[in-house]
Amino acid sequence: MAGSTAQRSVGVTPEVRLALITLVAGVVVVALVALGAGLLRGSAGLVAGAIGAGMVAATFGLAALGLVWVAVRAPHRAAAVLGGGAVARLIVYALALAALSGVEGIDRPALAISTLVAFAVLLAIELRVLSTNPKLFGVKASSEPGTTPARNPNPDEASHEAASSPSHASEKEQTR
Repeated sequence: MAGSTAQRSVGVTPEVRLALITLVAGVVVVALVALGAGLLRGSAGLVAGAIGAGMVAATFGLAALGLVWVAVRAPHRAAAVLGGGAVARLIVYALALAALSGVEGIDRPALAISTLVAFAVLLAIELRVLSTNPKLFGVKASSEPGTTPARNPNPDEASHEAASSPSHASEKEQTR
């Protein structure tokens, strides 16, 4: 009975890989940015760094999880979700920074700089994963990375082949 069951190889999809890398990187970025802000600006900087970097990591993580959800259900919409998620993140950052600017006990420069640094680092990581994974969103690469598709060394051959096709042959006979 066990032999009749088809076995599938279970692997991590490219979208899940992107989500996992984003989530792990987010945790590391929050810790490092908060620590750096705390060392430079004291306890208010630590709080601001944790809030700013945490907000960025949370939005990147939610966008990555949304991407995985869409890739499973409607893969043809995954690229739109990726682009829409980027725009939504920017709006969330602007609104959150504006809302937090009046809160006492938060170092405003540390909050803004922490948000910017975390965004830059996580965006660079996301773009790196996207650019090095051609199978993401079901894209089938036609050649190996670093190579170019084979080209016809004699471009005139294509025009000669087209000229010798049956339709061209009958046109030639008519002009004679």
